[in-house]
Amino acid sequence: MSESLSKTIVSPGHIFVSAEALQMQSVVTYGVIVTVYNPLAKTGGLAHYLYPRRRKDRPSTALYAAPAIVTVVDKVRAAAPEADLEVHLYGAALEVESDERAKLLVEDNTKVALEILEKQKASPHSTDFGGHRGRKVLFNAHSGDILVAKVANLRKEDWLISADGPVMRPKEWA
Repeated sequence: MSESLSKTIVSPGHIFVSAEALQMQSVVTYGVIVTVYNPLAKTGGLAHYLYPRRRKDRPSTALYAAPAIVTVVDKVRAAAPEADLEVHLYGAALEVESDERAKLLVEDNTKVALEILEKQKASPHSTDFGGHRGRKVLFNAHSGDILVAKVANLRKEDWLISADGPVMRPKEWA
């Protein structure tokens, strides 16, 4: 990853797609990061979602798996529809002292991601899920290069989850 690339941070609940030579950066814990690269168009996208499904009282946003994944795949694919997309998935980690609800959340996050990608005909080239370490992901949108660091010492707020409102732990999420 070249240091001369411009950088953009993709926060949880957001998507970024570009054909520019830039580096997308994100930190994932409970959620899932999906990187999608179109080698013919040299276009890449990153989606970072937190929840597998939205509650009926919530808007359809990139906080949730389906809108995040479908949008990033569609936008990257549109650049050259005939290309075989390169898809990679990261995240779904647990804090050491996670409760059962947190475990169910990460299991559902990974399961839903794979189901949606299958429907989108965009099979993952790799997955890196689980464990007790968050991941710092650097993704070059123009080359498709990815650097992932599994990190034990993340900020406490990286382990907190926000659902269109106050920050909460998975056990508080409903």
